[in-house]
Amino acid sequence: MAIIPGARSTVEIRRFFEQHDRFAVLGHTEPDGDCVASQLVLACWLRRRGKHAVTINAGPFDRPEVSGHRELFEQNTDRFQLSGDGPARDADKQTSSAAAAVILVDCSMPERTGFEPSGLFKLPCLVIDHHAEGERFGDLLFVDSAFPSTTLLILDLMESFGDQPERGEADLLLFGFCTDTGFFRHLDGESSDAFQYVSRLIRYGASPNRIYRLIYAERYLEQFVLLGRLLIRTESYAGGRVLLSWQSLEDRTEGRTAKSMRASDDLYKHLQSVRNNEVVVLIKQENDGECSVSLRSSDRINVGQLARSQGGGGHPRAAGFTCTGSIDAVRERILKLLSRHYEL
Repeated sequence: MAIIPGARSTVEIRRFFEQHDRFAVLGHTEPDGDCVASQLVLACWLRRRGKHAVTINAGPFDRPEVSGHRELFEQNTDRFQLSGDGPARDADKQTSSAAAAVILVDCSMPERTGFEPSGLFKLPCLVIDHHAEGERFGDLLFVDSAFPSTTLLILDLMESFGDQPERGEADLLLFGFCTDTGFFRHLDGESSDAFQYVSRLIRYGASPNRIYRLIYAERYLEQFVLLGRLLIRTESYAGGRVLLSWQSLEDRTEGRTAKSMRASDDLYKHLQSVRNNEVVVLIKQENDGECSVSLRSSDRINVGQLARSQGGGGHPRAAGFTCTGSIDAVRERILKLLSRHYEL
């Protein structure tokens, strides 16, 4: 297993591409803009280089930047296969030759793809990711947590081969970067390199204005109704340094709310602007006996580390995990974990 930090040296990756002709490009479940854009641009680029590539994702595609803009993705590839309808089985068929390989993007573990173990994961595997998660998988790791999005890693890789994205691909790469950084909000004073990449994407034809409108200008009214509920429910601990809210199954299924259940991104933005806030917690009931937990933080608490201790993962400032139990039980579990850092 080789780990290549950034595409400064592409000898091993070039050899990987030369040795294989057919690729299944997989991303994680409940994909965000960074994941989907990375999958599609990488597959398009491989096809331009004479390879066969399919993009496979189990979904669900309920994030607003994904569900609301399928046309943005479809216009950039004639093999748009982001579907949960037996994709692993289909990919097995399409990559069943000795020259086939798998590429995991925006995640480092096969279980995060949502697929049961299959022939796919017995194939040679390249991982392209910017998350600093624990256990690694794959034969070749192109991983660099200094990159704020996987799309910038894809751009770095393309340029290291002497190529550049076409205009539609540049839009997708910028789209993924902006969704992962909150349109630059999560970048710090050490992000000058990231802006150099953005500058080149704009030179390749990407439009920040067009991407901003795609991400923020087409929301359902029901999304704001749900956001209002989550804000009203918010509980304050440790003088506001910890803010916690929750979302029930009923919230998902009431009226048209299911179409706009991803009010969480706006919730984080609002609650993180509260004076003295350091950690935001959102508990979402997935079914009667299971909840997902999303964590956002300032510099003080590494929530990625906290999530990994519970079997999840993510960034120091944005992470999550899934656990069994009711909303009340999960709340107690989270508060107990955070009590190591706060008097709750």
